[in-house]
Amino acid sequence: MFLSDLVTFSMASIFSGLGFVAVGIWAFCRKTPMHFWAGTSIPAEAITDVKKYNRANGFMWIFAALPMIAAPIIAYFDFSLAITIFFFFLPLTVVLLIVAHIFIYRHFSVEKK
Repeated sequence: MFLSDLVTFSMASIFSGLGFVAVGIWAFCRKTPMHFWAGTSIPAEAITDVKKYNRANGFMWIFAALPMIAAPIIAYFDFSLAITIFFFFLPLTVVLLIVAHIFIYRHFSVEKK
């Protein structure tokens, strides 16, 4: 393993994780309901408690960032394990984000489904 590989992987992983954390912070700060899909919006009338809904969305995004932020720490000890974790959790994280958002939306929806 070359040091440049470790540094490149660490930077990419940390910046990816920080992007997710930024979306989480954005969700905490919003006054209107946080949307999930690009180009969509959720009317405030469709959500029972916008502040709690946005807080749940923020925690969802920050929780999704944890494997990306932890991967460089693992890479310091075992680079191949870190790569495996990163590329295993990346697609899994996308699926888990979709499922988590569906549960959050249904929980805070005015119209219970």
